[in-house]
Amino acid sequence: MSDQEPGTGPWPVPDTGGPPTPPPPAPPPAAAGPGPAWGPPPPAAGAPGSSSRTLIGVLIGVIVLLVIGIVAAVVLLSGDDDDGDDAALTPAEVDDEGLFVDPQEQYAIELDPEWEQGPDVISGVESFLVAEPEGGFGPNLNVVAALDAPGVDEQGYVDAFIGNIDQFAPGAEVLDSGVVEGSDGRELGFVEYLADFGGPEDLHFLAIVDVADGGSASATLTAPPDRFDAIRADVEPYMLTIQRLDG
Repeated sequence: MSDQEPGTGPWPVPDTGGPPTPPPPAPPPAAAGPGPAWGPPPPAAGAPGSSSRTLIGVLIGVIVLLVIGIVAAVVLLSGDDDDGDDAALTPAEVDDEGLFVDPQEQYAIELDPEWEQGPDVISGVESFLVAEPEGGFGPNLNVVAALDAPGVDEQGYVDAFIGNIDQFAPGAEVLDSGVVEGSDGRELGFVEYLADFGGPEDLHFLAIVDVADGGSASATLTAPPDRFDAIRADVEPYMLTIQRLDG
C-alpha cells in the first residue's frame, strides 16, 4: 500500500486499503458547429470584406477613363484629316432639347448639337470631338457607364480613383477633386488631373461622375494643357448634366 496520503495524488484515492480507482475518462471534444468544412460563406455585399469587389468595379471604370481620351483623339482625328475625309464623324444624335441617351440606355447627358461623334473606340463608350484639332490632337469628351459599384458614393469613387491613379498613369498629378452640384442639384464627383501618356506633353483631364444604385456614368474631357481652360468653359456645363439611368 502506498504511503501517499489520500487525496494528494493525481486523482482522489479513498483510504479503503484496496487498489486505487482509475481516473474518469476525459470528456469528448466539443462537436464542431454546423456548416461546411471549407469555412463560412463570403460576406454579403456591404459587409466587411466585400469592398474588394466594389473596388474592382471602380478601378475598371478608372482604367477606361484614363485611356479612352487618348485613343479617342486618334480615332476622331482619323475622320478629320488633311484629306478632308470626315466619314468617320457624324453629328451627335440628340433630341430636340439636346439630350443624348446612349444605345444601352444606361446614361443621359446634354450635348452641343454642333459636336461630332466618332466611331466606337471601346464598346459602350461614346466619344465626341468638342473643339477643332490642333497639333495632331482632337480635344474630346468621352462618356461611359461603368460596372455596378455597390456601397460607393461620389466621394468614394473619387477617393478610389485618386488612390489608384498611379497604377495606370504613373506620375499623374491630381489638381483638384471633390463633389460638385450637378445641373439638377444632384451631387457629382469630379477629378481634374494631368497625365503623361508618352506624348510631347502632358494631357489635361476633367472627369465628372454620377454614382447611383445601378452603377455609375462618367464624362471625361481630354485636352492639351494650353487649351484646356477655354475648352472647359464651353464643355463643363454639359458635363454637369450627366446622369446614370436605372436599369
